[in-house]
Amino acid sequence: MKYYVLRVLFLQTQSLQKLVKEIHFPLKLESIGVSPSGKAAVFGIAMRRFESFHPNLKKRGIMELLTSKREQNGKNDNKRLRRQRQIPAVVYGQGEAQSISIALNDFEAFLRKIPKGELSTARFSLAVDKEKVEVLVKDVQYAKTSYDILHLDFLKLDKKQLVTVNVPVRFTGQMACPGLKLGGVLRPVMRTVKIRCLPDQIPSHFEIDVSQLSLKQSKRVKDIQFSKDIRVVSKMDEVVGLIGKR
Repeated sequence: MKYYVLRVLFLQTQSLQKLVKEIHFPLKLESIGVSPSGKAAVFGIAMRRFESFHPNLKKRGIMELLTSKREQNGKNDNKRLRRQRQIPAVVYGQGEAQSISIALNDFEAFLRKIPKGELSTARFSLAVDKEKVEVLVKDVQYAKTSYDILHLDFLKLDKKQLVTVNVPVRFTGQMACPGLKLGGVLRPVMRTVKIRCLPDQIPSHFEIDVSQLSLKQSKRVKDIQFSKDIRVVSKMDEVVGLIGKR
């Protein structure tokens, strides 16, 4: 079996070995002597290189949001909440729907931390009735003219149940792509790939390397490296992106 070798600090190898065990990825570890001032930098470089081998490792932490329970759900009540800079929201899951509200400033602050296009895979922890509930954003309703957030729908997650997620796709290797050097243009065909997995296995995004593509060549869903914990719902032969003529 082929192994990738990462040289990391001995003091950090236990935590890395635990991560490797959880994702079932072939890896051998070697330790090297580094001055105390270089410890953080060396381990950070090692982890970034390790993540580059497997896109499914790029998982984001869970963001926590405080909520308030809503007793009334009418249009007038929703308008009142928005004037108070609160977002009306509903948490769906397990046959139930719970009405809540979230501070607009708090939610917008979290949105600024999420890379563009990755809201669908961002997990939130909501404090609802003194209970923390892990959720995904199911739908966002925007105002047509101002683009202000009017309403949010959340999907409650169960750590033991599979969830269907649309995972965004990122393209890499454009600088080395022969087709682009010849005057071609990268045309994304699919913005997301639909998968099913457990909540803890949701990747923030998938990466597709186009560094070897010439004109009129493409990458398909089957070219993405999926971990064994992920079930692909999208068709494997679907084109994700191609190098076309201008």
